[in-house]
Amino acid sequence: MKEEVAVGNDSAALEDAVAELEIGEIEVITKLEGKDDPLNWSPVARWVYTITVVGMSGIVGFSASVYTPAISSIAKDLHVSNLMSTLGSTTYLIGSAFGPLFFAPLSEIWGRNPLYYGTFLLFCLSTLGCALAQNMNTLLICRFFAGLFGIPAVANTGGSITDLWPQSHRSVPLALYTAASFCGPVLGTLVGGFLTQYLSWRWTNWVVFIVAMAIYVIVLVALPETYAPRLLEVKNAKAGIKTRRDLRMAQFSQSLLRPWIMLFTEPILFTLSLYMAFVYGVLYLDFTAYPVVFQKARGWSIGISGLAFTGIGVGMGVATALSPWVNNIYAHYKKKIGPCQCLGS
Repeated sequence: MKEEVAVGNDSAALEDAVAELEIGEIEVITKLEGKDDPLNWSPVARWVYTITVVGMSGIVGFSASVYTPAISSIAKDLHVSNLMSTLGSTTYLIGSAFGPLFFAPLSEIWGRNPLYYGTFLLFCLSTLGCALAQNMNTLLICRFFAGLFGIPAVANTGGSITDLWPQSHRSVPLALYTAASFCGPVLGTLVGGFLTQYLSWRWTNWVVFIVAMAIYVIVLVALPETYAPRLLEVKNAKAGIKTRRDLRMAQFSQSLLRPWIMLFTEPILFTLSLYMAFVYGVLYLDFTAYPVVFQKARGWSIGISGLAFTGIGVGMGVATALSPWVNNIYAHYKKKIGPCQCLGS
């Protein structure tokens, strides 16, 4: 038996993928080299990929908030109360809460692209259902599934970016990802108000559907796989090395449990997660409260009331513009201090 092991990638996920390979009379490939490794792609290719996945995150966030300026119009058109109409935002967020728990671990087994291909298409179709809904029950169900199938694009974008960029160059792409996650909802309230005022509440969904389908076509045509363990598995399969499938369920269970273990055993991760939960909670609470405050209390029109969110968008724009400076500071101190010395190492 002949086995050749290349020295290199220390990724635990990559080692898990390698461990699943059945070694035969063929050299086992344990490292991606050259253009096979997404980290070695040209800057143009990496930026095209980054902008595409950031666009997916942005349109999903846009869809979350574009609904709120239309709450009163939806209630009037579908003959329900404003309280019932508000549930459209609630069901979307409930779907968004449950989606990552299941779909994010699947990306570590099937790779990034199958999740993007499947879930983002279902997000587009669910949004189409919202645009065509003739009663409140249909609208609520479609909003739930739009949140459920849209959020994997947001949850997996961070992973896709880390697949592409070395740690020293990630701050700017990750800043764009964060900006899209926040500015998408802000833009949604602004655009949704004018669409509702001058066209119809249904156009808030039609716009999301049209933009999302355009992005989906780009994903199908121009978005290659980036997850290293999956790429390694495919490369070995082409070389005639079979992959053992009996460990798939164990790997999936491990992927489901790992985030919870890290959340409750890593103080920094727990603190940042708690902070982000608070920030997102306040943000989406504002989406529902601002129309009441500025439309009913102050008499602003539906379109103009969306301008109240521009401060959030400006803040995110400033933070994104400062990210190269932050990246330089990080690189300076990393070089000065040296690599992190972990306890017990």
